[in-house]
Amino acid sequence: MLLPQDWTKIELLFSGDHYFTELISAFRNAQKHIQIETYIFNIDTVTRQLLEELAKARQRGLRVQLLVDGFGSFLSIPSLEVFCKRHQLEFRVYQPLPFSSHVSGRSFWTYIFNLLRIFRGLNRRNHRKVVVIDHEIAFVGSLNWTHVHSRKSFGLRAWRDTAVCVKGQPVEILSQSFKVSWYRALKLALKRFRKKPPLLR
Repeated sequence: MLLPQDWTKIELLFSGDHYFTELISAFRNAQKHIQIETYIFNIDTVTRQLLEELAKARQRGLRVQLLVDGFGSFLSIPSLEVFCKRHQLEFRVYQPLPFSSHVSGRSFWTYIFNLLRIFRGLNRRNHRKVVVIDHEIAFVGSLNWTHVHSRKSFGLRAWRDTAVCVKGQPVEILSQSFKVSWYRALKLALKRFRKKPPLLR
């Protein structure tokens, strides 16, 4: 069990605007590695700024890894794939949805059968919202990557959520946990490719 004295820093972030501002500052000061794991990633005015900071971090030689959930971030995945490939960011999707526009002819019924089978595990999602910087600083809480958390962007309709910025040795546990999800996403993708190729684009 982790105790308060295990951390060298604990800072509560009571608004989305504060959270995103602190993220940008952390990205600019990062030295080696940025790990991001989120459920919802929408492409909007707030996240475009965050993505640009990640691209700049990559230009400085940092390793940048981005892991999003296949359901929560479904609409943004194509754009994220293009952006990450262009800027050499590492990108993976956890449990991507099996929908495809490239299924026709005799493969159609195979696609439907596999689709129904996958629906059984459709709710096995990754709801984590974690950012780890250099294995030393971490941001955890209930904020996704979307402007609905920002009062500057979304006005009085902004969602009220809280995050925590922590620093200390236990951050390495969060980094290792990210690695488990990162490699699990690859394992699930390879498994689906071997067994159900019609489901992948």
